[in-house]
Amino acid sequence: MKEACTGSTRRLARILSPVIISASSGEVDQAAQLASEAFSSYSQTSGAERARFLRKIAENIEGLGDLLITRAIQETGLPEGRIRTETGRTCGQLRLFASLVEEGSWVDARIDHADPTSHTDTKARRTINVKTTGPSRCFWREQLSTCILGRWW
Repeated sequence: MKEACTGSTRRLARILSPVIISASSGEVDQAAQLASEAFSSYSQTSGAERARFLRKIAENIEGLGDLLITRAIQETGLPEGRIRTETGRTCGQLRLFASLVEEGSWVDARIDHADPTSHTDTKARRTINVKTTGPSRCFWREQLSTCILGRWW
């Protein structure tokens, strides 16, 4: 049987519904393996496709609306204004990063041409660009934006 995790209110010390089912270490490892396998095909997607994906994540977060806000207030004890600000900031960062990914300069693509007058092999033609690093795991909500923005592209 799976271990159940419950959210609780800081102020009222009561258990919240719905109950959240905790993932086992094996399930976390399996999720990481599946993400790693998906990475090879996802890394071949265009900047426009990745931007659409990021914008859809922001849309889905905003689509949760008051359900997300109410639950976050109950679990954290933070005021509504702070939760709405954090939600807006996260969605804004996703959209900002989507624009960068779509625009493409983040790959820093350039060609360093060979020097035909060089008498050594030290100036051969090189193609340079930033490569993605693969999936990462995030265990703390405070690091979510860093994980999304720092590792997945």
